[in-house]
Amino acid sequence: MRQCERLRFISWREIIDKAPCRGADNPFRMRVSLPTGSSSPGELAVIPDGLFGLEYRRGGERSYRFFALEADRNTMPVRRSTLRQSSYLRKLLAYREVLAQSIHKTRLGVPNLLILNVTVNETHRQNIMEVLAELSGGKGSGLFLFKTIGALGDFMRAPEPSPAILLEPWDRAGNPPFKMGEE
Repeated sequence: MRQCERLRFISWREIIDKAPCRGADNPFRMRVSLPTGSSSPGELAVIPDGLFGLEYRRGGERSYRFFALEADRNTMPVRRSTLRQSSYLRKLLAYREVLAQSIHKTRLGVPNLLILNVTVNETHRQNIMEVLAELSGGKGSGLFLFKTIGALGDFMRAPEPSPAILLEPWDRAGNPPFKMGEE
């Protein structure tokens, strides 16, 4: 793809091969402790559905971004009455702490991490973004990116690869859209 010649895809395998956690039973599992006083279990773990990076080349310089992918097929509720049950809120809290506690650096060995949230419909995407805005006191977060890909909801067929993931903007709660393919 001509528009992306200055990008190099970094696979999960390449990341894990260099990661401090490479010998772990599940190197993708990131455990976090929640701050005291939060009405939740003391510890959460999150395992991304996918993990990859992009190397951006400009002239002789290189920069990197790393991504955890959450592919949500609308099978998990956004909220539940308790954080002891799975919910998207629980997942957002876990990732927020992964980033705040720099677990991505110490466990995966990556300098940064953006969380890609792909949903199957606009309503579900909007509900998740609203919860994220609430968690941040209305500020949102530039580290959580959102996109709707309706074809993801078809359990019998995987969506076709598309350059739109790199070239079209991703939504961010409380922040301007973000294009992955741009440095």
